Amino acid sequence: MKIAKASKEDIENAMGLNSFLNSIEDGWMPNESHDDENDSKRFNSDDFDDLKEFHRRVMKFNDRPSGLMRVVWGFATCVDAELFDPEKSYLSVNPKIFETEKELLKSLEEAEQWIARSTGNGETNFRDKLKDVIGKAKLEVKP
Repeated sequence: MKIAKASKEDIENAMGLNSFLNSIEDGWMPNESHDDENDSKRFNSDDFDDLKEFHRRVMKFNDRPSGLMRVVWGFATCVDAELFDPEKSYLSVNPKIFETEKELLKSLEEAEQWIARSTGNGETNFRDKLKDVIGKAKLEVKP
């Protein structure tokens, strides 16, 4: 499955939504924007005017394209692909990725030695191609 990559703006908007919702959880009326530090007031869910104001701010926030789906599904895809260490309670690269890279390097080095022994001159040209392959492999991790 291919998922659209979240942009910086998508991530910033998702983080803004998180802050917005955390404000309510903490008992504060969410600010209209990230820059609006002076807009804080206590939120009373029993006050109809507070509920109307909250609804107005939610709808204003909702007008911005958030890309929330790309952020959430992109992260879920990373988790499903086991890019993160499942044994850790924090984000850390799955050590299997490093093991796979080490195995690949070992196999490529063995291939280089075999070609050098077989042809007597394959080492220099093959080494350059090997470096290109390794460089490209580090750009994108595929499970």
